[in-house]
Amino acid sequence: MPIQWRTITGKIDPVVEQMLRDLVQGINQLERPAGATATAQVIVQRSLPFPSVRVAQALSGRGTASDPLNVLVDGSSVTVNAQNQLQAAGGSGSTGATGAQGPTGPTGPSGATGPAGSGAFITGPTGIIGPTGPSGATGTGQTGATGPTGPIGPTGTGNELAYAEFASAIAPAATTEAAANTIVSGTTVAYTGSTIVLIEFFAVNARPAVVNGASLSFWLYEDGGSLGLWGFISAAAALGGQNLPVHLARRMTPSNASHSYSVRASVTTGTGLVNAGAGGTGNSLPGFLRITRV
Repeated sequence: MPIQWRTITGKIDPVVEQMLRDLVQGINQLERPAGATATAQVIVQRSLPFPSVRVAQALSGRGTASDPLNVLVDGSSVTVNAQNQLQAAGGSGSTGATGAQGPTGPTGPSGATGPAGSGAFITGPTGIIGPTGPSGATGTGQTGATGPTGPIGPTGTGNELAYAEFASAIAPAATTEAAANTIVSGTTVAYTGSTIVLIEFFAVNARPAVVNGASLSFWLYEDGGSLGLWGFISAAAALGGQNLPVHLARRMTPSNASHSYSVRASVTTGTGLVNAGAGGTGNSLPGFLRITRV
């Protein structure tokens, strides 16, 4: 709302009047920024030679309810209030009553833990020992795999390693060592290569063919191969067909392996005889092959 010039009653110097008119015109041209919240002020110099209330009245109507216009006249503040009326600023009022106490604020954070006290303390007695708990179950592990078979151990401490009998007469007719007839064979025995043995053969009696000059030979065999001539019977030309008991022995160390020994016989002519029986009254005893540890 523009300020309206009002005629001031009383005698006024023409120069002063012109100054007031210029003042009103300047205020009307004052543009205040939109939305400004700061209070606008117009300052009237104290040196103006006219009553200050007249200037304040001339500014009436420039204020609004949300943005009043303050006019400072001769050092005193005059406010254009919400009713666009001039209102001189009064002195400070007395201090109002103390407001009611607000609610208690939230609890602050806990303070740092204080140092340990220096006073002596007494350790309490040790509590009684509780009962022993039950024993746990015994675990059962899996059976391990069977290990490999170890090497063949030495023959037992018994002296006799092998024994075989024959209880009937045998008539050898082979004429060569390689084709000699088997008289008796022993069982297979594992040897260590350091075991010394004694191999024995027994027959009640033996003879070559009943021909003058005939002979009977005994051969010791190992695993099907001849080790050599073991015994020999030869009939004299004048005697012919004589019967002789036979007991042969051979001390040796078999090689580190399993072996089987046998006794075989051959003749130079005709048919020989190696006698044996089941034993008993009037009968011949069995013949045998025996191997013992020395």
